[in-house]
Amino acid sequence: MSTIKLEKVTKSFGKVLAMNDINMIVNNGEFMVLLGPSGCGKTTTLLTLAGIYKPTSGNIYFDEQIVNNLPSKYRKIGMVFQNYALYPHMTIFENIAFPLRAMKIPNKDIDKKVRAIAFNLGIDTLLDRKPSQISGGQQQRVAIARALIKEPSILLFDEPLSNLDANLRVSTRAEIKRLQSTLKITTVYVTHDQSEAMVLGDKIAIFNNGYIVQLGTPNEVYNHPQNIFVAGFLGNPPMNLIYEIEIYSDNGQLYITKDKKNLLKIKVPNNLQEIKRDKVVFGFRPEDCKISAEEESGITGEVYVIEKLGRENLVTVKISDTFVKLFSDKTNIKENQIVTLSIDLSKIHLFDQQTGESIL
Repeated sequence: MSTIKLEKVTKSFGKVLAMNDINMIVNNGEFMVLLGPSGCGKTTTLLTLAGIYKPTSGNIYFDEQIVNNLPSKYRKIGMVFQNYALYPHMTIFENIAFPLRAMKIPNKDIDKKVRAIAFNLGIDTLLDRKPSQISGGQQQRVAIARALIKEPSILLFDEPLSNLDANLRVSTRAEIKRLQSTLKITTVYVTHDQSEAMVLGDKIAIFNNGYIVQLGTPNEVYNHPQNIFVAGFLGNPPMNLIYEIEIYSDNGQLYITKDKKNLLKIKVPNNLQEIKRDKVVFGFRPEDCKISAEEESGITGEVYVIEKLGRENLVTVKISDTFVKLFSDKTNIKENQIVTLSIDLSKIHLFDQQTGESIL
């Protein structure tokens, strides 16, 4: 097993800066997920760890060794690609055995190792088949077996589930989680799917425009986003964000309001009285808000659309010029109805509208 450390790592392609001053530590046996939209730098970071790219500046450490110029074959890594990268003319057995043959391992040892790892991954009955004769999920397990058979110190995944259908994606990610927790291999996993990141990661590094904008546990990045980008990227649906909010005090109480008509007026806890901003962004998660058809204290809005999800509904409510989403199991809520939203004030978020940073 190994510890990974990136120290002020930058990678540029001409004028394009793909990684910008990246600092990150992946502890021994930890599962780190690199999450972000397309083109944010997460795959470049993974390929730099793999030795496919060399950093433009900064250092990469595996344990205490700088590996900037160390060829991939000496880094003791196993890599699983998005498109499986299996040899179509070889059997499953030979695909898994290929790294060992390259290392000139004796045939009797190869046979033993291949059959053992195939059994652990539930593909031991497929060893005589070709990749075209098995399913996508099975092909992904073969790719994982091939990466693991070298007994790597570090395991790298490049969006391995993106080509699978929804049900297969859920079952395969569970297998990956179980496998990693059992083997305790230091793992770096790239994805743009926030559900994968939340389920798999011990830590999540969220990328945007070549920067890590927040790094923490799934609970930390979801419940305590440090900026508007993280708040709006995580969650399905993501955090509701209402712009052009003003904060003011009245008779010793603090309020936030939207426009002069007070269409949005919420009493805010006293610990926020020191905040002084001209304009802020107010945020709350859909699950932290309740909807009522009764006239209660809270935010008043109009139901715009109701999407039925089975056990609950996803309700979109229009407040002034803003649309917010929340979950509800109420059956008496109708479209175009005026409703009241009650928000858990202990879970609200405020962001500086200019910098995008959290001000709580």
